[in-house]
Amino acid sequence: MVQTVTATYVRGDANWTVRVSGLGRTLDGEAPGIVAARDRADQLVDELTPENTQPTVVHLLDGSAVAFTSAYMEARLSLLEGEMARTQDATDEKSVSSGTMDRHGRRHADRTERVVQEDG
Repeated sequence: MVQTVTATYVRGDANWTVRVSGLGRTLDGEAPGIVAARDRADQLVDELTPENTQPTVVHLLDGSAVAFTSAYMEARLSLLEGEMARTQDATDEKSVSSGTMDRHGRRHADRTERVVQEDG
């Protein structure tokens, strides 16, 4: 038998609230962003449902699963882009710090250049 649980999200001034309803019970939670609110919803679903069951969870924002999915994916992509930028910054910093000092005390990244001669 399929059990359906509904997770309804509301954006507040500082936090998101999530209300998980199903199986005759309702649980509320709060989190600092929609991604964290989605994680909190999973925790609430675990509290709400019996062990060894995996209910179908419908996530809604403004009454719409499409609106929730759009907002959630946008937030996840923003987090991913931010993480990729931080990783690139750390890589750039490591490259510069592993370089050599010139006679003026400036650090330069070690680079190997390959010169290709064209016949002609």
